[in-house]
Amino acid sequence: MRSCWKIPFINKKYFEKCYLKKRIFKIKYKNSIISHNFLDKKVFINNGRHAKSLNILYNMIGFKFGEFIPVKISKNYIHLKRSKKKN
Repeated sequence: MRSCWKIPFINKKYFEKCYLKKRIFKIKYKNSIISHNFLDKKVFINNGRHAKSLNILYNMIGFKFGEFIPVKISKNYIHLKRSKKKN
């Protein structure tokens, strides 16, 4: 958690891109905080393998980009146990 006396961290490149006329851009680093400038824009966020799309809403302001993109994949082990019993 970032200290209260520090300003919110926003990567310079992303902050400059949000002022452009484009509504869609890519984000590689997920540690930046979503500000009001990103409102109603579509963002592609890299999760390690491929980029996933995210529409920025009013409720997302103040959170980090990485909180909305899942990175880990959970596996269903019950299916594996059942298939072993049948054999």
